[in-house]
Amino acid sequence: MVAAKVLDLKPDIFVLNKAHRWLRGAAQLLADASNGCRDVEELACEVSRLASVTKIVAYEYQEEGKMLDLPKREFIRKATNAAHDAGCAFCLMVACEAALESNYGTSGLAISDNNLFGMKQHRHPLYGTAMLPTNEFINGEWERVEAAFVQYPDWAACFADRLATLKALQHAYPHYAEALNAQSAEDYIIAVSKTWSTDPGRANKILAIYNEYGACSGA
Repeated sequence: MVAAKVLDLKPDIFVLNKAHRWLRGAAQLLADASNGCRDVEELACEVSRLASVTKIVAYEYQEEGKMLDLPKREFIRKATNAAHDAGCAFCLMVACEAALESNYGTSGLAISDNNLFGMKQHRHPLYGTAMLPTNEFINGEWERVEAAFVQYPDWAACFADRLATLKALQHAYPHYAEALNAQSAEDYIIAVSKTWSTDPGRANKILAIYNEYGACSGA
């Protein structure tokens, strides 16, 4: 941990928590298998010590405020449930998308219109329209533009419409088809982000949220 702090690096707390659980399990297996063998018992103790150190490191970084706070975790939990109700795959990752797009449900569009993805209005609207300013990455620069967004009655309708949009456009946009057929949450978010947003760093930002939520929840 000292080396990490000297270099001002942030460890992957999600992986640290997984390592802690793995080391703790390995220590128990070694203890069970020792059968009185002192060498194996000492090895079990050393592995158990490493498990404790790993947990302490993860806890200390969490206490330093490098983890998602309670309101953000609660938003992701509720959004994950809404994504599940809408029939989405990789519901947690989709909820993390919504967290980034809506600033954890605090954007004006999310609060007033239940629009968690910045969904633009369709050619044949199913719901109401809200005209709002937004930032678009155009010709290598961020620009402020006015756009028509969808007004949803609730979060479930937003997630369902977003999924329907990906399915409807998958033949025109290969990255959407790739996302819909992804075998993992990570593959899904990398594929869908290539077309969904003009932000070139979108996938990495969402993966960071996903990993931090997993570390907080012990997933």
